[in-house]
Amino acid sequence: MKKVLALVLCVAMLACFAIPAMAEGVTLNGGEYTAKAGDAIEVIVSADGSLSAGNLIFKYDTAVLKFEKMKKVGMSSDADSAIANEADAGEILFAFASSAPLDAGELVQLNFTVNADAADGDTEVTIEIDNLSVADAQGETTDLKETTTLNAAKITIGEEAPVESPVESPVESPVESPVESPVESPVESPADTSTDAPAGSTAAPASTASTTNPKTGDAGVAAFAAIIAAAAAAAFVAGKKKA
Repeated sequence: MKKVLALVLCVAMLACFAIPAMAEGVTLNGGEYTAKAGDAIEVIVSADGSLSAGNLIFKYDTAVLKFEKMKKVGMSSDADSAIANEADAGEILFAFASSAPLDAGELVQLNFTVNADAADGDTEVTIEIDNLSVADAQGETTDLKETTTLNAAKITIGEEAPVESPVESPVESPVESPVESPVESPVESPADTSTDAPAGSTAAPASTASTTNPKTGDAGVAAFAAIIAAAAAAAFVAGKKKA
């Protein structure tokens, strides 16, 4: 009985190792974009966890987008092989494989052109998984198909709304208060300290001193002397006639 129980336990342990481990889920994200009719657009799909191999299917609306090519970036450029092909209109098959786990990052770039007659609105590039896995250093493979989260690429088609310039409020000039002129006090004349003359007396007029030129003064004296002399002479003549 003990041998049978031991054998059952061994088989159970082997079965556990034979079943691929279920790792935590990985998220594949297509991003968000804005474009106008006629624009070229680059859709980059990224993974937030390690991958080793996978077959993915990208689907898009051919009335809005035209697939141009696949470009290797990040994980797909580090992989041993990575190819893409548009098997049917609106459906892109992408496959990659690597002998070593690829670090999380950009997985693949899909180049599209927005059709010239594309209507404004939203469209998507969806992601589907055929198979997706990661292998560890010992070569053990973990299936990620059932645990992976898929976020489609979202594209908005249409003219961008014009950016409105901020309205500047008018700058108010400060109101200046009127400057008051200083009030000048009347200048009072100094009080006359002179003593008033008694009533009835007449004040003598102030004599004005004149500056006499010495030469002019001599000429006046000479003229006065001549007049006196002439008067004397006339008196003398008159006296002589009476005599």
